[in-house]
Order: sequence, then structure tokens, then C-alpha cells
Amino acid sequence: MRILSGMKRLALLLPLLLLAACRGHDLARASLYGPGTANVPIVVSTGRVVFWTQWSASFDTAAGVKDVFKAHYDVELDDGAGKAIARTTCDPRTPNEKLGGNNGRKNAPVHRESWEGRMSCDVTVPKGPYTLHVTFVIDERPLGLVIEDASLMARE
Repeated sequence: MRILSGMKRLALLLPLLLLAACRGHDLARASLYGPGTANVPIVVSTGRVVFWTQWSASFDTAAGVKDVFKAHYDVELDDGAGKAIARTTCDPRTPNEKLGGNNGRKNAPVHRESWEGRMSCDVTVPKGPYTLHVTFVIDERPLGLVIEDASLMARE
């Protein structure tokens, strides 16, 4: 009975451990709560940097209002002296992988969405120290848009 109990605990714990492994090692967080720019020091040890978003937003979806909302991050790593080493663009609203959160209800008067998600953008750079420059841009703004969190995380 005790062995089965231990096996049950392991079976419950294993998915959490796998989930933590999928997130990778945090290198830096660029805290953004609307359009703007953040600059963060970062030290890369494996060479490949993947980008995640901590996303939370809401906007009106009243009758006749088209659900149009497009946003992106412009991401750049420079050598600390201002020379760009790598650049990419990331879409926070279409992550490859989500941890928790929700996509909201499309037919409600206010659409809410929130998640932590790995975006389909990454860079490969030599190991070493860099400055991470992140600019969050809203390309198409729906009515009543409220951005509660648009932070970007760099992970290995």
C-alpha cells in the first residue's frame, strides 16, 4: 500500500517536473505593461535564447466591433557597447506553447486573455554578456484595450 501511495505521488509530481523543464532557465525579464521599451542585462551560457511572454489583456467585443488586435515585440541583443548581435520579432498573441491561462470568451462583451507562452522566435548568439532591448508595439488596437501585462522573458 505504501509503495502504491509513493507511485501515486510520483505520478502526480512528474507532470509538474516536466512542465518546469519545458520552461527552460530564466535569463532575464523585460517588464512591460503597455507599448514601450525595456533594456535588461543578460548573460547567455548555452548560445540559444528563446522568448516567452507573460500576457494579460482585455478588449471590447461589442456587436459590430471586429476582433482586430495585432501586436509584436522587436527584440535585439547587443554586445553592451551598442552593436547589435541578433534581432528577431515575436508575436505575443500566438504562442507555440501555453502554460496555464485562458483565451477568454469570444461572445462576451469584453474579451479577456491571459497566459504564459513560448513564442515562435529565438536567437542564437555566442556565449557571453549582452543587453536585451525589447520594444512592445501595438499594430492594430481594438476598442477598450487594456494591457495588464506584456512582459517578455528570455530563457535558455
